[in-house]
Amino acid sequence: MLCLSYYFPPVNAAPSFRALKLTNGLHGVGIHSVILTKNIDKEFHIHRTTDLTLLKDIDKRSKVLRARYFSPTVFHLPFKLLGIITRFVRGKKKIASRTELKARGGLPRDPLVPDHYIEWLPQAFHKVNWYKNKSAIDIIYASGPPFSMLVLGYLLKALLKKPLVVEYRDVLTDDPYNKAPEFKEKINRFIEHVILKDSDAVISVSSPINDGLIKKYGLESSRKKFFEIPSAFDPADFEKVADIAQVEGKFTITITTTLYGARKPDNLFKVLGKLKKDGVLAGIDFEVNIYGYNDYERFKSQLQELGIDDIVHFKGFIPHDACLAVLKQSTFNLDLAEEDFDYPTLPYHLWEYIGSGKKILHFGVPGHYKANYVTQNDLGYVLPANHPKQVYTILADLINEFKTGSLSTALSSTVAAQQTWNPRVQALTKVFRSIQKSTRKK
Repeated sequence: MLCLSYYFPPVNAAPSFRALKLTNGLHGVGIHSVILTKNIDKEFHIHRTTDLTLLKDIDKRSKVLRARYFSPTVFHLPFKLLGIITRFVRGKKKIASRTELKARGGLPRDPLVPDHYIEWLPQAFHKVNWYKNKSAIDIIYASGPPFSMLVLGYLLKALLKKPLVVEYRDVLTDDPYNKAPEFKEKINRFIEHVILKDSDAVISVSSPINDGLIKKYGLESSRKKFFEIPSAFDPADFEKVADIAQVEGKFTITITTTLYGARKPDNLFKVLGKLKKDGVLAGIDFEVNIYGYNDYERFKSQLQELGIDDIVHFKGFIPHDACLAVLKQSTFNLDLAEEDFDYPTLPYHLWEYIGSGKKILHFGVPGHYKANYVTQNDLGYVLPANHPKQVYTILADLINEFKTGSLSTALSSTVAAQQTWNPRVQALTKVFRSIQKSTRKK
């Protein structure tokens, strides 16, 4: 299998871990993994979450091809500079997206289709063209985003005359996080439709993504080639922190995510402020620790006004193993979801919350995809972000149970076992074997 994944270790990010776990696992079922990803040796741009220690986690049987990526790009840089200049002229304040769009003459921040990673394709295509003469490739697995990987997969299918499986970890078009001008959306819809029709299988991390693609492009007759394979956690990762235990006598809530877009902690912070003001937190060592690339200055005044700047701490980015240790030490790990819309994916940190062996606090909207997943799989508690009074009651009850020593945070081992990588790898293997079988018949 040739896996096209722009993100791969040493990048410490969700798509990197998914590609790593799937390719490592496939070796165990007799499928050799070749991974095409970006170079790290002489790169001008290194991903901000690069962690070189992650290289040791790559299975020694994997062949990793790394293609150069010249960044910042000559096409993308002018638009980025224009945004910086516009903010500087306006007093370094963040300006409205419409104003910034107008300043750029109506062009989006990323004018390229499907995204600016398309500029990596010539180097990546050349790398595979060189490798195909050295070893056989039986199937192509292209993972997006970035969705230029799907375009690359489409082109390589034509070059190699091999089956193509495309993977959706997020949505390409009609993405509420990345609203593009209609002209770009139209082009991306055309590209997406062509790739979906030509692909031999479509893997998505959630059924709503598949349903949306099928409905959008009228692919009901091809539904049998759409499969849902969610992410998972790897028990082996937690063996490294097996000796780490929850800190006794301390009520700690840990959040490991970037607070951006529709991930709004405002109501959560207000509830924490009221819990403190009402004396619910009195007599216990209570804290909320937030890890990841977050702008503390953005929340500083709000925390101070609510009187919770002494219990809510922004810890910044930490290495992956250290993050797993923190999850083990916490009382609860909290997932903060979108409030404004129902996004059809589960964040990777949710799986590692499950791996920590304790119930999850999900701060989101009941009825949304993420909240339903937590409820239906008995993974913990849903804190209704749109009903702060209910959040207050749930947290107050949990804290009182903690005070009396009756609080149980342990997640059922049976429930956790269902969320590991092994069944995901088996499901992907089944897809590959099916394609292989049908290809031989042809």
